This record gives sequence, C-alpha cells and structure tokens, in this order.
Amino acid sequence: MPRSTSGWDGGKEVGGRKQYVMVDCLGLLLVVMVTAASVQDRDAAGPVLARLRARFRKIQLVWADVGYAGRLVVWARREAAAHLGDRRAQ
Repeated sequence: MPRSTSGWDGGKEVGGRKQYVMVDCLGLLLVVMVTAASVQDRDAAGPVLARLRARFRKIQLVWADVGYAGRLVVWARREAAAHLGDRRAQ
C-alpha cells in the first residue's frame, strides 16, 4: 500500500485506509469516499456531505454516529442544507 495513500489511526490503532459510506434508507449506496487512516472522521465528514449534496439535492436528513457532533451539525445545516441527526434523537 503506498505510503501517500495510507496512514495510522492512533485512536483505533489501525493502519491503512478508512472508507466513508453513505446509503439511503434501503441500504442503497449513495456516496463512497476513501481516505488515509490518519484522517479524522470529523474532518472527512464535510467532504462526504458535500458530495452527497452535490449528487442528491433533495436530501434533508442525514443520520450519523454521535461522534459526528459539534461544529459539523452547524456546518451541515448551513452549507449542506441538511439536518444531521444521531440515533439518540429517536
């Protein structure tokens, strides 16, 4: 695996790459993004949401893990015009 496209996630103690996947309520694939493992999940979430919004303009609600909280929720509302919810809200 080339060094430039792989990394080390110290929190998860995993090397390599991470995959970010967005699916619809039926599990159908909408967006995939692959990064080095050293990229933080919150840092990758913005570009993934931007890709989702560029392809699917009508999406208004995105369910995410509670780890994607804070500034990302505000960014999602402002930039992606989507509500970022987590499983606790149900």
